[in-house]
Amino acid sequence: MKKALILAAGFGKRLEPFSKNLPKVLFPIAKERPIIDIIINQLIKAGFESIAINTHHLSSKIETFIKKQKYRVPVHIYYEKKPLETAGGIKNLEDFWNDEPFLVINGDILTNIDLKKLYEFHKKNNKIATLALHNHNKFNKISVKNGIIKSFDYDDKAKELFAFMGIHILEPKILDFIPEDKFIGIIDIYKALIKKNIEINSLTFKNHYWQDIGNIQDYEETVLDNIGQNFFSLKKLEKLKKQELQGDGSDRRWYRLYNKKKSCIASMHSIATSKKTLEVDSFSDIGNHLFNKNLPYPKIYSKDRFSGIVLLQDLGDIKLQSYIKTITQDKTIKIYKQIIDWMIEGFYKGIEEFDLKWCFKNSEYNKKVIIEDECKYFTESFLNNYLKKNISFYSLKKEFNYIAKKALNFSISGFMHRDMQSRNIMVIKKDKNIKFYFIDFQGGMKGLIQYDLASLLIDPYVNLSKNTQNTLSDYCTNKFIKLFKVEEKEFKECYKYCTITRNLQMLGAFSFLSKVKKKIYFEEYIPIALKTLKENCSELRNEVPLLFDTIDKIKI
Repeated sequence: MKKALILAAGFGKRLEPFSKNLPKVLFPIAKERPIIDIIINQLIKAGFESIAINTHHLSSKIETFIKKQKYRVPVHIYYEKKPLETAGGIKNLEDFWNDEPFLVINGDILTNIDLKKLYEFHKKNNKIATLALHNHNKFNKISVKNGIIKSFDYDDKAKELFAFMGIHILEPKILDFIPEDKFIGIIDIYKALIKKNIEINSLTFKNHYWQDIGNIQDYEETVLDNIGQNFFSLKKLEKLKKQELQGDGSDRRWYRLYNKKKSCIASMHSIATSKKTLEVDSFSDIGNHLFNKNLPYPKIYSKDRFSGIVLLQDLGDIKLQSYIKTITQDKTIKIYKQIIDWMIEGFYKGIEEFDLKWCFKNSEYNKKVIIEDECKYFTESFLNNYLKKNISFYSLKKEFNYIAKKALNFSISGFMHRDMQSRNIMVIKKDKNIKFYFIDFQGGMKGLIQYDLASLLIDPYVNLSKNTQNTLSDYCTNKFIKLFKVEEKEFKECYKYCTITRNLQMLGAFSFLSKVKKKIYFEEYIPIALKTLKENCSELRNEVPLLFDTIDKIKI
């Protein structure tokens, strides 16, 4: 009977904090299938008739998962009361082995090599062990001559070095060389055997897929390759071509996946272990909703919640921020009017059937959001942390409450993007046609169109002139009041105070990102944002005198 062991006793320290509550062998890889389930099915397909899993860290969770499956071969759990490392784990199963060679595989690797081929190769050669090797620059340390391993340590004299794949076939007699109840690795046993002139065989694989999930980045890459396989309709798992893209203010990472025929963008959120609504959920749910409303938002192709990976439509590399610099003033106004048209349509279409449960942080633009996420953010991040002032938030709170009340004094709510600025608007040029798409929509909520309008027009990345801002705000006002039959004065009053709340948020964000996140390129936009805030607050100096006086004294 062909038997196999999956090594699964490790703590997965490089995957912390996520591995503290979930053993790494239960990390899902494809379609929510844990890596251990994939390995077990590979072993069954290769003809192994009995499988053991050694466990220690969070053993009960592994056992619970295995008990729920209905594998057609027996799968046994061997709990180690104390960690024994790889060789110690093999020795601990001494009663499990029979007289046949057995396979041992690390529980944190994903590969598509032919395990049956490896087993048959071993049986044809009279060696104590056969190791699966390959060329992997990151791990190449093993020197080989005529298939026999000469050293496991880097050797300058070796013409070619290989890496161990974490898969090997062993003869039962190797158990005689492993000490009882001792923490010891199998590589140490192999090194000792070589010193005794006992040969260790190898089989080198090429043109295959292999990836470990030992750390967070490698885990994410493994999942990315798997979900990318479906997107590109690949017949077998393979390393995808990836281009890392520059991110912006968030901690998300971005990649372009591509081949000769098509491409997509991968948005890499953090690993999701909580059941509550997270940013990855909002990104996917809100994105799907807006796309299905035929609004200019990218198509979401797939989402892997646990890894936090979302695949979406590739919209190219041209952002409105850079495109505006290449065109005339007249064309700029024309383009912004088109964007405002889409923004208004998104405002009323986006709120239709919009589920507030999709929002991961705030579901509605209200007083709490303005006070906590904008006014307090401005005070703490910009005034006190960035400028090193010692200004109490509570000394300005009365005026902040007044601003919030005025900003919210509008009768119509719709879908609010919350970050409608030039870096979040993609431009696609095809022949003479231009299309615009809105991105970074995961913070969307129920709110005011005036806030999105303020975000668009006082955007320091583009720095539109005051005359241009007035022209475009009038355009939006006139179009909106015709559609919704509201008073012009009411609309403009709300807009005026939304420019203040948005400006406070921007200065807080630029300060936090440059000081705390060390993204210093945001710092160049602080003087522009401050200048805009001074101009807008000067019109309200009688209503918010303390805030105006505080801002007016700042020199940058």
